[in-house]
Amino acid sequence: MKNIITALAAARTEMANPKKTATNPAFRSKFADLAAILDAIEPSLAKNGLVVTQTIRVDGERHLLDTTLWHTSGESLLSTALLEPEKCTLQGLGSAITYLRRYQLQALLCLAAEDDDGNTASGTAPKTTPSQRVERAPSPAPATPSEPASAAALGMIEAIAKAADLPTLTRIVAPLSDAQGELAKTLSASDKSHIRTAFMARRSELASL
Repeated sequence: MKNIITALAAARTEMANPKKTATNPAFRSKFADLAAILDAIEPSLAKNGLVVTQTIRVDGERHLLDTTLWHTSGESLLSTALLEPEKCTLQGLGSAITYLRRYQLQALLCLAAEDDDGNTASGTAPKTTPSQRVERAPSPAPATPSEPASAAALGMIEAIAKAADLPTLTRIVAPLSDAQGELAKTLSASDKSHIRTAFMARRSELASL
């Protein structure tokens, strides 16, 4: 493994972290899409005799995504992740593949997308004077019906907004699928409309990551 590690070490010194150039319209957040990640890594990899392949394989009932870093010497490093699409459709599978491709590449190459908040926490963000600081506007609330949401609905909407992945998002709203469940009984039609709006917006955001 000496050749590939040496080449990877050289490539990493030349490789910039991908920029968050894509924007999610639902939450006005930025992220590094797959194209931005490939643009950031491919020149340095090619210069050092490295190339990445990403392939899907079936293991029993599981679908796996293999991300392999190859060196011209024939040496390689493999990262494997389980594909768990939210919906068993081609669109759902495509979203899961794109999502995993992005994060496997970043994990395999130890990359982190440029992040103003992260830079601030680490002390690397440009310093600003009080007069230069601009307060961020609060995130817009999801569009809602005329009736206000109950405390139970607001709690669920807050949990939906914080969901980090599609399986977690699905688990949050799962109790509502049982019409006889205690939570479902406490929510009005207006509450459920609030929750549905928040769920659809967050699902669209996560699917685009």
